[in-house]
Amino acid sequence: MTTDTVFIESDVTGDDACSLEFYETDELGGQIDNWYGPSLNCLLAMCRSAGFARVTLEYSSGARAGVTCHRRWEPLLDEPFAPAPWINCAVNNRTQDIYFHRNKDEYVCLYFKSPQPSRTKHHAPHRDRWLWCPHC
Repeated sequence: MTTDTVFIESDVTGDDACSLEFYETDELGGQIDNWYGPSLNCLLAMCRSAGFARVTLEYSSGARAGVTCHRRWEPLLDEPFAPAPWINCAVNNRTQDIYFHRNKDEYVCLYFKSPQPSRTKHHAPHRDRWLWCPHC
């Protein structure tokens, strides 16, 4: 566990897809404590999904990769470099309506317009500042 930064080194598979191989016994290097091997894309995705705000690939060489993960975003600039996006709508991600149920684990989907072209989920920090909606 960390409250700031961690460096993760892992065995990675050669697959370009986001996949995870499971090793039941000693299939990975003869060691019984290595249970899975992620692809590089899977390793990065797992770090982001674990709640790290910034994930930086430091190196990838053969079957090894090193990643630095930070719990916090970089400090905000005093002067924003672009206008803020315009939020058109906020809806329930599951039902696409404006109602949310307190007994369910539901997410907000924001539809917005941005003066910046080609915005994707990789450009917007989704945990603290923006939510990403794949339909936007």
